[in-house]
Amino acid sequence: MAKKKILVLVGDYVEDYEIIVPFHALQMVGHIVHVVCPGKKAGDFVPTSIHDSRVIRLTPKNAATTLS
Repeated sequence: MAKKKILVLVGDYVEDYEIIVPFHALQMVGHIVHVVCPGKKAGDFVPTSIHDSRVIRLTPKNAATTLS
């Protein structure tokens, strides 16, 4: 595979795994990856979010503590 330069555009509060995993995977296979966010300068931080995908089953026993 030919080495390519790849530009990835992200916004504030991008889902962490949606950018980090492809970023590292593309670098591992030899591509040059640049990530930019409109309104940010080189070296600025972009806030990310991480969503918890665990399913919590509510029962009368744990409902009060889970929802508080």
